[in-house]
Amino acid sequence: SLEDLEADLGPYLYLGNYYNNPVSDDLVEFRDEWFIEYQIKNPEVQEKLKSAKCIISIDPAVKDKEENDPTGIVISKIDQDGQVYIVHTMARKLRPNKLIDEVFDLVDIYDPDVVIIETVSAQILWVDLFNYEMKKRKRPFKLAEYDPGTKMTKPTKIRKLISYYAKGQVYHKPGLTELEQQLREFPRNRHDDLIDALQAQIPYWKGHYVVKQSALVKYTTEWWDELRAKNTHKNTDAIDYLFRENKKSNRVTLREPKW
Repeated sequence: SLEDLEADLGPYLYLGNYYNNPVSDDLVEFRDEWFIEYQIKNPEVQEKLKSAKCIISIDPAVKDKEENDPTGIVISKIDQDGQVYIVHTMARKLRPNKLIDEVFDLVDIYDPDVVIIETVSAQILWVDLFNYEMKKRKRPFKLAEYDPGTKMTKPTKIRKLISYYAKGQVYHKPGLTELEQQLREFPRNRHDDLIDALQAQIPYWKGHYVVKQSALVKYTTEWWDELRAKNTHKNTDAIDYLFRENKKSNRVTLREPKW
């Protein structure tokens, strides 16, 4: 009977109604085997982390109501090989003055190369607040704004993390249960503050991306005439020109970090 119910309802509704936990292997996008813990006391890891770049990314909450996401803070270190070590996460409902104090405490502890903060609508005021506090406390640090924009949905941005996890490029400090839970529940999270803060760091990670492919065109006589007219290389005919441009539009490029 339960198997019939699962077939009728589908895995999401079935697990939500009968197990109070709508997560199954059929729905999970971030797999448990991708969560690799690094050994804190490993001498090789300790040596890598000494020279690694450090990022603090902040996804500030605008409201502190129960149903709203808390403020998410993720601290990562990126070694010279592009491996990402997540060393600290925090998800907490903080008032503006408490958040500022918390960030300055973390800056003193980790001495980051950059602090990233999301700036949309009312959140843009955070930049002015932090700049004011830096002058007041005489504790400057590099502050970068992260504008998520509106071209992509939040789940689409978070899915960019999948390739890094699947390749084994991301390592977790032992005990990051809240971050791992948000990854497991994605995209049906109640809260996604930590994984949203984590994906904001991607421009500072090494990785490969494919240059967007040119739109297909109809190979008409007029199109060939236009292609020949554009060809200014004396030693290359129009066909060579075409295939060279097509190869360029599909190439895989190494994306360097945005330090």
